[in-house]
Amino acid sequence: DNTCVHDGGGFLFHGVDAELTSVLISDNQAKAGGGLAISENPDNTSEQSHIELYNVTIAYNTATQSNSGDGVLLENNSNLNINNSIVWNVIEIEESNF
Repeated sequence: DNTCVHDGGGFLFHGVDAELTSVLISDNQAKAGGGLAISENPDNTSEQSHIELYNVTIAYNTATQSNSGDGVLLENNSNLNINNSIVWNVIEIEESNF
């Protein structure tokens, strides 16, 4: 239940490897990636994010910028693997692996 004026209302990942297990990400708002925003490291564009989701529910999140992923924003050659999870709303993918 967060609000962010930039990206990633629930979580923001820049150039990291991470795993989320048994997490509820809901009722968040951001400019882009209301629930999750996943991108490269802005200081070193060769460091992409690699994110794994297990038993995660992403629901009722909002992005205020159109076409920018209410649920998840995945961009800049980052990777997202979703396993046994529920994602409501839009996933916006820009030059990434899903």
